[in-house]
Amino acid sequence: TAKAHIPLPAVLGRICPAPCENGCRRNARDAAVSIMLLKRAVADADLATDEPFLPDCLPSTGKRVAIVGSGPAGLSAAYYLLQKGHACTIYDAREQPGGMLRYGVSRDLLPLGVLDAEIAVLTRLGAEYRLAERVDSTGLERLREEFEAIVLAPGGLEDEDRVEWGCAWASKGIKVDSHSLVTSLPAVFAAGDAVRPVRRAVNAVAAGRNVALSVCRLLDPDAADLEELS
Repeated sequence: TAKAHIPLPAVLGRICPAPCENGCRRNARDAAVSIMLLKRAVADADLATDEPFLPDCLPSTGKRVAIVGSGPAGLSAAYYLLQKGHACTIYDAREQPGGMLRYGVSRDLLPLGVLDAEIAVLTRLGAEYRLAERVDSTGLERLREEFEAIVLAPGGLEDEDRVEWGCAWASKGIKVDSHSLVTSLPAVFAAGDAVRPVRRAVNAVAAGRNVALSVCRLLDPDAADLEELS
């Protein structure tokens, strides 16, 4: 389905600039297949049903992951972690989830009803939310005690965050290992704009998927790769 590798197809089907269509072989004949609009149509039809598609989830592992930030990277990370049986609690300083999708995109492009419907799918998968709750240095330490892993995906960060969280920093954001995406703090990962500026929501979604894979490798090294999820 369109949701096998894209957690938010109805959203991305409205705001993605469709870079994948540049490589479509149909371009050599007339014009690229409109991949973005096709996924949007499928996703909209699915959301209009009484029971929108839910991916299969493995039994609970008993492992818990805290995700700081409910933008596209954080939501994407939760989507894949939940499929692997890991419980996810998403924290956000704002009162509603969605990050830049809610607060930085024109409503003419992305109606709130569409965003809320796709976030509702995550809720049905078991995601929990702690909204209007900013995670400062004290909060991060508490999360490290309560959760087996943490994903930092709060979007763009201010200079004070560099001091508060205690992570090592690179020139553009949190410093992470290029392969594992783990920060200088054990079992604390980072993704999206928190690491480096991300121009497109689709790239943030991809970053969320990559960090979810890294977290899964930490929590259950023997588990199958995320590519096997459907």
